[in-house]
Amino acid sequence: MEYLTLQQTDLKVSKIALGCMRIADKSIEEVEELVKTALESGINFLIMQIFMVEENQKNYLVKY
Repeated sequence: MEYLTLQQTDLKVSKIALGCMRIADKSIEEVEELVKTALESGINFLIMQIFMVEENQKNYLVKY
């Protein structure tokens, strides 16, 4: 996985992001598997709009 360092920080983010637009259609188990697979692949950049995500899924994602 390739990473970029954000300017004025030491934060490194993956060049590939996990888009979470359709995450509201998934069960919490599916969300866990999706995030786990992304993290194991080196993806550490998630794109999401909080208002589209159910509360239990949002709480799970916030842990990461």
